[in-house]
Amino acid sequence: MNKNQINKFVKKIQKKIRGTLLHEPSDVKKYIHDKSIYEKIPALVFLPQDTEDLSCGLALIKETGLPIFIRGGGSGTAGACLGEGCVIGFDRSSDFTTISGLFQKGDDQLVTASAGVIHETLQKYLRKEGYYLPADPSSGPLCMIGGNVATKASGPHALRHGSIDAYIESLTFVDHRGECVRCTSSEALPLYLQRGVAQIEERIHKNQDVRGRLVNRQNRKIASGYNLFTLLDRSKPLYQNVAGLLIGSVGTLGIVTEVQLRVEPYIPERATCSLYFSSLAQACEAVHHIRELNVAAIEIISAHTLSLVNRKNSPKEIPIPSNSHVLLVELEGSEIDATIEKIALHMKRDNFSMSAPMGIAKEKTEQERLWRFRKAILPRLLGSTSTGVALSVVNDVGVDPGDLGPFIERVEKIFKSLNLKAAVYGHAGSGNLHLRPLFDKNDPHLKKTIQRVADEVYETVISFKGTITAEHGMGPLRAPYLEKEWGSAVYETMKQVKSIFDPDSVFSGDALFSNEKITNHMKSIH
Repeated sequence: MNKNQINKFVKKIQKKIRGTLLHEPSDVKKYIHDKSIYEKIPALVFLPQDTEDLSCGLALIKETGLPIFIRGGGSGTAGACLGEGCVIGFDRSSDFTTISGLFQKGDDQLVTASAGVIHETLQKYLRKEGYYLPADPSSGPLCMIGGNVATKASGPHALRHGSIDAYIESLTFVDHRGECVRCTSSEALPLYLQRGVAQIEERIHKNQDVRGRLVNRQNRKIASGYNLFTLLDRSKPLYQNVAGLLIGSVGTLGIVTEVQLRVEPYIPERATCSLYFSSLAQACEAVHHIRELNVAAIEIISAHTLSLVNRKNSPKEIPIPSNSHVLLVELEGSEIDATIEKIALHMKRDNFSMSAPMGIAKEKTEQERLWRFRKAILPRLLGSTSTGVALSVVNDVGVDPGDLGPFIERVEKIFKSLNLKAAVYGHAGSGNLHLRPLFDKNDPHLKKTIQRVADEVYETVISFKGTITAEHGMGPLRAPYLEKEWGSAVYETMKQVKSIFDPDSVFSGDALFSNEKITNHMKSIH
C-alpha cells in the first residue's frame, strides 16, 4: 500500500476501533528499531485498547494485505517484531497492563497477567505478596510478559527453575481470523486447531527421526523454532499443547493477550559465591561439578570481558584479580552453608587453579552489588566507543554445559582470525552464552564481517549439537540457520505448524522461515 492508500485506510477504520493508529513517519519512529541490528519502517502501527479492540482491528487490517508483526517491550535482539507492514503493539496506557490478584488452584498459586505487563512490574507485585516468577530475564525493566511468552524467555535461574514455559497454566490469544482463543479446555478450542494440532502430534510420534531429535534435546535450554517439545507427552491435554506451541513462536502463530502463570513462594535465604580462575577451561570444567549441587544459577564472565567492561571511567563495583575468569554461583534455600562447603571441597579436591580465594556474599546488599555488576556488562559494552560496537549477532547460543570449554576455545579462535575482540559471558549452568564481538563501525566490509561471524559461529554451534538461540527467540537474524540446527524433517514439521495456525500467512513468518542474508535491512551504525 502506498501512502495515500494508508491514509484512506486509517480514516476508514479509525471510528471502528478504540485504540490508536499511527502512520506518520514521526509517529512510527519508535517502532522501527528493537535491540537488534535492524531497521524497518512500518506502514502502520496499531495500538489496541483491549482484546476486543485487537480482534476488531486485526480483522480490518487483514483486508489491506499488510503482513503483521507483534511487538512487546522492544527488547528483542533478533528483529522479530520489526516489519514494513503493520506492527501491533501494547501501549502502557491500554487495558493490556492488568495484573489480576493471586488465587489458588489445587496446590498451585496462580496469577493472571495481560500481555503488556512489564516483567519487573509483575515481579514487584508478586514480591509484595511473598511470591515470584523464577523465569527472570535480565531485560525485566523493559520486556513485557507477552514478549516473554513469545520468546520462551528464561534468565540465569533457568538452571534450577526452567524457562517461562514451565510456569504457564493457560493463555489466551487472538488468532489469524481475529478470533479470541482461550486455552483453558480442549473443547474451547476452534475445530481447526483441535484437528490440526492432533494431526501434528500424530505425525511426530510416527516419524522416528523427528521424535528422536526432540527427545534427545528436550531437557536442553532451547528457544529455536516452534516449541514441538510440548507434543512429546501424549497424556497432555490438547489445549495445553496449543498453548505450548504459542510459547516461543515470536508472534508468528497468534497474538498472546493474557497469561495465567504459576508462581513460587519467594526464597529469602540466598547467597552468592564468586569463584576466580586463572584458566577459562578450568572455569568451564568447574561448571560441570557445581551443576550437580542443585544451585540456582551459574554465570560465567571471561577475563577478556572484564577487561572490556572495566575500561577507563567505568566504576569497578567488585574487586576482581587481574586476568581472572569468574563464576558467579547463586545458592538458595536452607542448605546454603552445606553447598558452599561442597563447592570449596570440589575446588580443592580436583586441584582447580584458582587465582584468588572464593568470595561468599550472604548480605543482601553485597549480593545485589554482584548481580548489578553482572547485569551491567551489556550496557557497558554497548556504551563502548574506543573498542568497537557490540552488535547483536551471535548473542544467545547454547551448547551442552559439558562442551563449554572446547566450544569457547573454538569461537575465540574464530574471533581472533577475524581480528575481533569479543566478550564471552552468560548462563554457564545452562550452557547458554552471550557472545558479543566488538565490530569496527568504520569497516568498509562490515556486513561481510558480520555474515562471516554468524556463519562460522553457528556452524560451530551446530557441530556441537547446540542451539542458535537458547532464550532470546527467533527472528531474521537467526532464521537462515534454523533448518541447519534441526534438520529438514523437523523444519518441515515446524512449517506444518505455521500452516495450521496461520494458513493465510497473516502473521509474518520471516522470523522463522527465511533465507535472506542476515545483513538485509541493517540499520546504520554510528
